[in-house]
Amino acid sequence: MPTADTLDSVDPQALYDTGMEFARFGDHIRAAQYLMLAWDRGYDPNKVVPKLIRMYTKASRFRDAIQTAERRLGQDPLDANLRLVLATLYLSVQEKRKAYAEASAAVRVLPDDPRAHYLMAILEREANTNAEAARTHYARYLELAPAGPHANEARAFVENPPEEPLPTNDGGAPVPVRVPAPAPTVSPDEMLPPESPEHDEATHGSNEVRP
Repeated sequence: MPTADTLDSVDPQALYDTGMEFARFGDHIRAAQYLMLAWDRGYDPNKVVPKLIRMYTKASRFRDAIQTAERRLGQDPLDANLRLVLATLYLSVQEKRKAYAEASAAVRVLPDDPRAHYLMAILEREANTNAEAARTHYARYLELAPAGPHANEARAFVENPPEEPLPTNDGGAPVPVRVPAPAPTVSPDEMLPPESPEHDEATHGSNEVRP
């Protein structure tokens, strides 16, 4: 791996290509090191950042993936797709409030994206225990993706709404009743652009969404 002393003489494309070679052999940590160097040397972030996040998540390095997404959003705060990725990363490390903030910002820009509504449904359900808001987002998900990968889960929640809260025996605040439903699942990989052969990637546009 190049040292700091030799970085100036290394082409960013060569660093990226080396990183992807390591990725093909399953060495995700070494791949991430080279991809990060490529980004630092000026490689297109719209191409390298999704790859870099995927390498970190495959290696279960979620904090590194979070730092990568946060750094990129600092450069381009209008990238709503990346906010969805960051929300799922926060959810992966149980930082649900941060996940909710990022997903809420994304769904305002992406009102017709079923992924955004599915993620909001999970967060309303898990972070806020707001069953009615979760049901609204699940219903919107079904409108947008009736045969989507989470349709059964969404339909189960929508068709079996929560019961009314039960009063406590001592007359205190009502106790919310959670409705049994399939455990929600979402991964950062689901929010990233699909993996594709290297030779096809040059034709991919930015994952940027402008309001």
